[in-house]
Amino acid sequence: MNSFIWISCNLILIFILTEYIKCDNLLKNSKITDTAHVGEHCPDADTIYPCTCYVDQDTNYINLNCSSVEGEDELAQVFTSLPSMNFDVLIMKYNQHVKVLKNGVFGQVTFKLFSLTWGVIEEIEPGVLDGSQDTALMMEFDTNYISIFPFESIDNFTNLIYLSLGANNITAFPILRSQSLTDLWLISNPMGNIPADAFEHLPSLSTIQLGYCNITSIEPGHFSNLPKLLDLDLQYNLLSHIPSGAIATGSSKSYDIQLSNNKIVEVEPDAIEVVDEMPLFLENNQLSLLKEEVWRPLLEAKVFLALYGNPLECGCDLAWIIYEPELLEQITYDTMCADGRFIHDLDPDLFVDC
Repeated sequence: MNSFIWISCNLILIFILTEYIKCDNLLKNSKITDTAHVGEHCPDADTIYPCTCYVDQDTNYINLNCSSVEGEDELAQVFTSLPSMNFDVLIMKYNQHVKVLKNGVFGQVTFKLFSLTWGVIEEIEPGVLDGSQDTALMMEFDTNYISIFPFESIDNFTNLIYLSLGANNITAFPILRSQSLTDLWLISNPMGNIPADAFEHLPSLSTIQLGYCNITSIEPGHFSNLPKLLDLDLQYNLLSHIPSGAIATGSSKSYDIQLSNNKIVEVEPDAIEVVDEMPLFLENNQLSLLKEEVWRPLLEAKVFLALYGNPLECGCDLAWIIYEPELLEQITYDTMCADGRFIHDLDPDLFVDC
């Protein structure tokens, strides 16, 4: 059990690391580091203590780091002393004191990026972020204990493109509205199943990250009308069945679909829309058959199919692939039968009676 927990924790850390890399890219290679110098746009150091301010040497962003505050009251006191002004980045990392972000705590100060991570925040009150409705581009509140968040107000943040609350305690899937949001990261939250209209009002989404969310099913229409989607990640959930029409975004561009490490035993015909050269990851599931009516349309469109770790029977259900090498080439070379044989090594003569 301890080994399983260690592996799971490390996989979550890989997810979070990937998220930060994507976050940096969205900020056009801006860096949130401690190597920058104090700049001319920072307030007097005594005024904002124990927060610190610096201007990033590469981006010229004004960063306010409040990781050292010792509670909600001290955080509020810092902003009470400041006039109306705009910082680019608010950082609070590894803070073990602030559990609630209370409405009004930021006074008249606004931000472009909220980066409050690896802390003990449990609640973000309605209205607390509203002062930055016109300025906020990105919000990351990963690896806290958040169970209460003002999702209903996200539509008011007209420039927000990135929202991440990975590794928190959100127990119900939020209903969001936003014309601007492109990246939604909710990995490692015990949310359970996805509402039918979860993405109906998020037409600009390019990334949906929902790994480790205890999702047991996806239904037709869940991922419809998402023409800009580039990355759909549902790995490490509890999916067992992918019904017809489950993933039909309407996108004409290739995008990654990650369904690995679930419990999938069946994928129905037309469950996944056919998009040329799309990567489809189904590793470490419970698929035993590769039915022609399900997989031929995808393989003929040169979909890249990763199937390592499935108990494939490699019987006559596989003959149609074995006799068409150009289709077999679309399946990863590490794909094995349940008995340990690699499907790329199977002798076609084994299937002459099929």
